[in-house]
Amino acid sequence: MTDREGPPEGVEDMDDAGEPIHLLGSLTLEPELGFMSRLRGRIQRRTLVSDVATFSWSAMAHALLEYLPALFGVIGGSQDRRDG
Repeated sequence: MTDREGPPEGVEDMDDAGEPIHLLGSLTLEPELGFMSRLRGRIQRRTLVSDVATFSWSAMAHALLEYLPALFGVIGGSQDRRDG
């Protein structure tokens, strides 16, 4: 892969798209029936999986933070009993 500085070959100005953009506007196709509902379902499934994974990690971290003081209390308390 080469790093070029400037526009690709045959293109003088990157800001001027010219006529080809207007031609592409006439090539619109309607999506097939049910496409949007399938797409929405896929996005919702991925979002659900992401939310469940985030919840499981955060729940585990919260549980650990909840039990750590109790664990340190047991460890610290056992040292006090040995001294007395």
